[in-house]
Amino acid sequence: MKGKYIILLIVFLVIAGGLFIYFVFYPEKESPPQPKVSPAPSAELPTPYIDREANLMTVYLFFQSSEGNWLADEERRIYYTTSITDQAKQVVVELIKGPSKSYLLATIPPSTILRELFLTRQGIAYVDFSRQFISDHWGGTTGEMLTIYSIVDTLTINFPSIQKVQILVEGKEIETLAGHLDLRKPLNKDLSLIAQR
Repeated sequence: MKGKYIILLIVFLVIAGGLFIYFVFYPEKESPPQPKVSPAPSAELPTPYIDREANLMTVYLFFQSSEGNWLADEERRIYYTTSITDQAKQVVVELIKGPSKSYLLATIPPSTILRELFLTRQGIAYVDFSRQFISDHWGGTTGEMLTIYSIVDTLTINFPSIQKVQILVEGKEIETLAGHLDLRKPLNKDLSLIAQR
């Protein structure tokens, strides 16, 4: 009987020692760090407006500020149509053209082509780019974030009916643009990246 207690005590000590070694020498793995961008000053959002006489609509495109790692808006005029999809396509084409102001930087490679853009009843805009969107992108954590959110924020701020944006390349969902952001699901706008006007 005494021998059984000794065996149980030894088993208990071995298990306790193993647990001690495991928790001391193999601490819980930390989740990978999330990309960080210098916070932009709080933003007052621009409001698009329509000039019905000229059949033009003023919209706001978001490009990278040359003064920091955030987005700043540039006013642009597009043709006013009754189709939100047509207006959204014009806006993305203008984003690809890049900024006209010297203090702003392009966020999308100029070789990129907008293949298609369509909206769902749930308010998701699917934006389909050519392969150059990935192959000609300059990379980097900040570069990727500003590229993606220049598109997402431009569409969701100018068109309230667009709630989220899903990025596609050559008609297919992509996991990431440059290895830092998960693009497998539609994205909401992120106002923290927009500089104060």
